[in-house]
Amino acid sequence: MRFPSYSSEWHSYTLGEILTFYSTNSFSREKLNYKSGSVKNIHYGDIHTKFPSIVSIDNNKDIPFINDDLDLSKFSEDQYLREGDLIIADASEDYEDIGKAIEVKDINNEKVLAGLHTILARDENDMTVNGFKAYLFSTNNLKTKIKIIANGISVLGISKNNLSKLNVEIPSKKEQQNIVSFISDIDKKIELLERKHQSYLEFKKYLMQQIFTQKLRFAKFDYEWVDYPLKDIGKIITGTTPSTKNKDNFSDNGYLWVTPGDISNKRIVTSTERNLSKEGLNNGRELPPNSILVTCIGATIGKICMIKKVGSCNQQLNAIIPNEQFDPDFIYYIIQYNAERLKLIAGNTATPILNKKSFGNIKFEFPKLKEQQKISRLLTSMDDAIDNIESGIKNIQYFKNGLLQQMFVYHYYKIRNISKNGVLMKTKIITNIQTDMKPFLDKNQLKKLENTLKQNLEHFDVIKKDKILTSIESKKNQDLVLNFLSAKQVEGCSQRTVTYYMTTIIKMLDKIKKKIEHITTDDLRTYLANYKKETNSSKITIDNIRRVLSSFFSWLEDEDYIVKNPVRRIHKIKTRKTVKEVLTDENFEILRDTCTNIRDLAMVELLNSTGIRVGELVNLNIDDVFFNERECIVLGKGDSERTVYFDAKTKIHLMNYLETRKDENPALFVSFKKPYNRLGINGVERRIRELGKQANIKRVHPHKFRRTMATNAIDKGMPIEQVQKLLGHVQIDTTMHYAMVNQNNVKNSHRKYLS
Repeated sequence: MRFPSYSSEWHSYTLGEILTFYSTNSFSREKLNYKSGSVKNIHYGDIHTKFPSIVSIDNNKDIPFINDDLDLSKFSEDQYLREGDLIIADASEDYEDIGKAIEVKDINNEKVLAGLHTILARDENDMTVNGFKAYLFSTNNLKTKIKIIANGISVLGISKNNLSKLNVEIPSKKEQQNIVSFISDIDKKIELLERKHQSYLEFKKYLMQQIFTQKLRFAKFDYEWVDYPLKDIGKIITGTTPSTKNKDNFSDNGYLWVTPGDISNKRIVTSTERNLSKEGLNNGRELPPNSILVTCIGATIGKICMIKKVGSCNQQLNAIIPNEQFDPDFIYYIIQYNAERLKLIAGNTATPILNKKSFGNIKFEFPKLKEQQKISRLLTSMDDAIDNIESGIKNIQYFKNGLLQQMFVYHYYKIRNISKNGVLMKTKIITNIQTDMKPFLDKNQLKKLENTLKQNLEHFDVIKKDKILTSIESKKNQDLVLNFLSAKQVEGCSQRTVTYYMTTIIKMLDKIKKKIEHITTDDLRTYLANYKKETNSSKITIDNIRRVLSSFFSWLEDEDYIVKNPVRRIHKIKTRKTVKEVLTDENFEILRDTCTNIRDLAMVELLNSTGIRVGELVNLNIDDVFFNERECIVLGKGDSERTVYFDAKTKIHLMNYLETRKDENPALFVSFKKPYNRLGINGVERRIRELGKQANIKRVHPHKFRRTMATNAIDKGMPIEQVQKLLGHVQIDTTMHYAMVNQNNVKNSHRKYLS
């Protein structure tokens, strides 16, 4: 899509030709505040969660200050933000957000630094207009290229060096300005709608306060409202969880089963994460349409919703089935207005709770049915208006994204890279031709030749014949890699696995520097040999790379992209089998004593008792744990669910930990500091390593607990098939790799049977 007045070609450059990159600071959240300071700081976490593509700095309350006690003398003037600077997030746990960027404006007299895990990029050559870079980094094409160069497993990262090599295409500055003006108008519409949305929310809050304090009444209603306990306005039902051991209780397209995590700011819940079958509904507690559901335990007390069709809920919610003389929507709104009151009634205990009895005894003032209905109609109309605005914002954002992709059209197959080097090379060739023709042409003829060459070569670049495209520059290579990764995602591979596939393949392509269809067996053998030599990697690592490449080329062969898989003749690399260490009882007791907080102790106990993977641990929610049965449901590899079991000690430590929680995060394990985010794999691994170092125990990591559990289970006589079930292995051979026979048992058996 182009503006009608423009037809000239877009020019191709590397980001390094357009932008100059500067180093940034590494201040953590603890060194920032939102109250006062002389210098502001843009943290990478805020780029991911708070900021739009273009951010106004002046009077922006979402940008924190750097604490005044920190020494900022090491930062040069060049490192302070200027109008039109680009700040790129160079790290992300989310594959989709890696390389997310914002462009700053309205700096005025503010002093601002780019912070932790960011790259500061500045157009010092004046090749772009302000605003264009932000929209450029929002295009799917560039985001895809950034994904390809990202490295890492649990946390992805990009380097300035790799970023600078990426090719982009840009139009003239005049066309850039038209694009920016057009998209900016759309952004302004979004901003206006967001302001309108906020004003409607504030007005609704004010209206509810006036209505429920009876300062605002409808005409002809002048009687006093009457106190009713909730148990008198309808039937109170506490939800339950049908047995998870019986898979027939759940269905992908069944009845609603509401948990606190399913409740948002919407009045009506229309879908839930898990659904019940008819059997599950019968084994649970059926709720009719127009039931009101209220969270009554934990930090989420007061979250409320309604259902408009038959459903159920779990034990963390109390449901109200209203009597005929009470309007369901009115009940919803009066409880929503009094959400904070519910929290106060529950108290300040470690785990606040409103049981069925205490919940049913809570009193609210109610008008007669007709006034209830008038009030609920007014408030539902407000909610409908708010929902319409939200839908409008989403639609315009969708429209904007579509326009961006249409406007930033990339042409891969045209040779039109008008880079500085290309221009210089072209000039040199023209000069050489003139020199060669000088003996045969007069002065005027030479001038005519020069002008003719310049005119004909104007829209073309000249590259050396021996230039080899890298994997990043080769569009076909890109497409094949991305298609393969998409296929792996469809097959159910985790994001971590997909990322490992991607980094392994890209590293290989960057070294071999050939089109994929031209890569031979010898190329790959040489690559593996050189990789082992250069990195001093183990045979296991090299064989893992071989397996990834084999999977990639096998897929290419199956999809008819190549004739024959070149890895087929590279056989499995023989590795020495080693008996890996497990944690002794003494080791574990020392680790227990080393835990200085109840969260770490609960985490260590759960890992030891269940043998779950670290990825399964971090994905656990509180709702997944069933303390009465001492079991929890984990989501393993391939999105397969299984039940694992924990001991009494683990139960006690988990319950003690949850009683200390004051956040509303549904995750089982969260960080200690606000905003109390779910712990990630990297965070758990780092914490376990630290505990091992403090306890002076070598090579402590989450997977060691899994190996220990499997080994102990087999040593104590548990059938290998049951261990396989606990660990969630498809093949029993895999289980045997984890279950290393205890050497002491071998020694004792030798003495018993052979000595």
